Order: sequence, then structure tokens, then C-alpha cells
Amino acid sequence: MTGERGRFMRSVRSGELDPMTPEEQQLRILAPVKGNWFHSFEAMPGLWTAGHKSREVMEFELEHWRFPADLTGKTVLDIGCADGGFSVAALQRGARSVLAVDEQVTTGMRHFNAVRPYPEIEFRQVGLFSDAFMALPKFDFIIFAGVLYHVHDMLEALKRVRSKAAGTVMLETVYNQTLGAWPPAAIFYEKDEFHNDPTNWWAPNFACLEAMLRVAGFDFERTLPAGPETGLTEGRAAYLLTPSSEGLFGSITESATGSHSMLEEAHQLIDRLRAENAELKARLKS
Repeated sequence: MTGERGRFMRSVRSGELDPMTPEEQQLRILAPVKGNWFHSFEAMPGLWTAGHKSREVMEFELEHWRFPADLTGKTVLDIGCADGGFSVAALQRGARSVLAVDEQVTTGMRHFNAVRPYPEIEFRQVGLFSDAFMALPKFDFIIFAGVLYHVHDMLEALKRVRSKAAGTVMLETVYNQTLGAWPPAAIFYEKDEFHNDPTNWWAPNFACLEAMLRVAGFDFERTLPAGPETGLTEGRAAYLLTPSSEGLFGSITESATGSHSMLEEAHQLIDRLRAENAELKARLKS
């Protein structure tokens, strides 16, 4: 990686400075401009983006979410990557490769991807509920931050993430305990009631969120906050998840996800039982 990144240092060749490409020049112009970036990260050596999330916030999250300090040799999937701030963090911690996916291509991602200062990071415009996502292989480490409350079907989303997890998943999402800690419940936002964002749909309480994690096939450890005893009825929560063989959906969660897939498997089972029943009846008649 050092040699590839070194080309951005404008090294001297034959006594002259290497000219930057138009894409590099554009990235240097865009990086310091607020509004172009969601994350603050080192887009090129010595060049930091002016993200909505400041460097201090990024450092806090990486520490308190317990983002692994050592990802040496690991394959990483960053779901809902935005402009790739956590993808860069994974690479800086030794990841062998990072696939960063998002439904949308932001201005920052487009220019960052054009320059590719980190060739080990591959950006793809892939939605969590797409066939393209289900065609992906499994990954050693998955980043699933700031996405769950944006999806229409939280359980289905978690099952899809589970199907790609060969190791740990770092989940970050929102919680809301205003309806109480029990029973499991989630608040649904019809319009833009939650932070004036019409794409924010859900805020579950811990009981609901953790029940869905179990059903989706995960063991988990909550890393943020310490628990309801913090006195906050709503906020952001982070978990480290590991695949569990005890998930309610078992092999269905492992092999495929989605109500459509489950329904298809159920139909196949019914057809097989009908065929066996017909064969048994034929034998009895003979």
C-alpha cells in the first residue's frame, strides 16, 4: 500500500514534481469543504476530510464501539459506508481488503473512488436488500453502523447481515426506551419525526433489538451504552455480534434470508411431504 499511496506525495522525478491528476486536484479541493463528507478521515496522506462527524467524534466511536485494534489479514464488509470513513479505519488497522457498499453514491465517495488512494478499498453501489448483496461472499469482519433504523424491515436486515458474517459484526444503531424497557417494542416514525429525517423509520427498545439479534442468529455484547441505568431513555447503542448456531431460523438464516426465501423453502418442504405421502399411499394400495 505504501508504494501506491506514495504517488500522491508528488515525488521528484528527473528534477521535476509529478503533476497531480485532475481527480487528485479535485479531491484536494473538496476534502476541506463541509457538506461534501459524512466522516472525517485521511482521504490522502496529510489530507483530512471535513466530515459531519468530526475527527473527535470518529475517535470516540472507534474507541467506545470497540472497533478492533487489529484486523490484520481480515476481509471487511462496510455496509452503508457513506464516504468510507470506517473502511479507511479498518484498512489502517491491517485489513487485507475492504468492500464498502451503499445504496447511494455520495459526492465524497465518487471523488474518493476516482482517486483510490487506498486500492484495497473497493466501493460498490449495492443495497442491503438487493440480489447483488446476497451474491456476496462471507467476510471476517462486518461494519453495520447507522443503517438499521433506515430500513423498513429490521429483522430481515439483520438476517441478511448474519448470512455474510464469518466472524464479528460491529452494529451501531438507535434505541428508544420511552415506551418502557419491557415488553419488546419499537417506535415507528411515519414521516420525519425523528431528527427531521424521513428515512429514519424505527427506534426499538433494548428488549426488542436484542430479541431480533437472537432470532437473526447472533450472540452479542452491548458496548455502548452500559445499559438503561445510564438514565437515558433514547440514544445510540453499539454491539459486537458473533454468529450463533442457536438462532431460531438455524439453517434458513445460514443459507438464505428473507421472507421470500423462507416461504420458498416452506413450499419445497410441503411439496416433498406431499410427494412422500402420495408414494406411501400408492404402496399401501399395492
